[in-house]
Amino acid sequence: MSQKIFRTLIIAAVVFLFSASDSFAQKAHDQYGFGNRVFMIQSAFEVGKSAYGLWDIPGTPKKTNGNLKGSKWLQIQVYQREKGDPEDRVFRFRAAQGSAAGRYFIYIGRKGHWGVNAIEGTRKIEARSRADHFELKHMGNGRWKIYYKPGMIICLQKNSAKNGTKLILRPDCNRTDAYWVFFDTKTGKSFIPATRRSSTENKSSYKGTLEVAIAGKNPGTQYFQYADAAKFNSENADGKLQEYLNNKDTSGQWSALLNLVKAVKDNKDTEARRSMYKAISEAEIKAGSNFAENLLKGKFVEQINAVARSEKDSIAKGYITTIAGKIR
Repeated sequence: MSQKIFRTLIIAAVVFLFSASDSFAQKAHDQYGFGNRVFMIQSAFEVGKSAYGLWDIPGTPKKTNGNLKGSKWLQIQVYQREKGDPEDRVFRFRAAQGSAAGRYFIYIGRKGHWGVNAIEGTRKIEARSRADHFELKHMGNGRWKIYYKPGMIICLQKNSAKNGTKLILRPDCNRTDAYWVFFDTKTGKSFIPATRRSSTENKSSYKGTLEVAIAGKNPGTQYFQYADAAKFNSENADGKLQEYLNNKDTSGQWSALLNLVKAVKDNKDTEARRSMYKAISEAEIKAGSNFAENLLKGKFVEQINAVARSEKDSIAKGYITTIAGKIR
């Protein structure tokens, strides 16, 4: 091995040791501010028109847990609103943590542990004695999509909110039955998250260019922290970033990948993160070709996966996971 390559790998190893101290948030974070609110969930089909299309657990509620008893799992459906909004018609959102940080468990009722579950094999959405976590994405005007995993959302089985219509998993789409509205049971109003101002550091009119950012040996990370999606997509229309990465040797490419992934995670524009991570994942990532590179491979993958765990957007997270998986 040449001394130049050896020095490069040693430097990379030192960078790993120092960057290992970086802390990636794994704690539960209620990004939308649901708090302790209790909600009715209604199909956007019927909002403002009727009291139909509300999530409901089949059966007749009793005094306490109602139909949330026994071991028979129940496929959730929609039904018209019932007086008193019983336990099987209301839901709570609780922020997840660890590897699921940025997602929410959906619990049934004002108290208790029964929750909403997605069954991939059958595509059913069921009430069970536990809860799955989902990504809740506000689409504007109080309308939400509920993602079980990237590209799979909770929808109505039919493009209708008729009583008894069941909930199922479907590929992501923009049909009316793909959208839900969360009504606070105390106020009766649909829940719209407070608009958060972007950090003053996140310059929406960032003047740097992609061409300049990747002109040197090491990528200029500030561009990837501040450029918005429209700017990046325009400047990378011809695949400049992918070409830049493809032209590097293995150790240089891996180091650039890690620096870029860690820079992009600080970008406040979700669409920009998606576009940038997608472009990085499309690079022809080289395999380790010697003992030293293979020794360091695990460290690269470990740190890129740490960024994935801190990413709250499921689509961006999927691209980061793809990047890590291509280092071999």
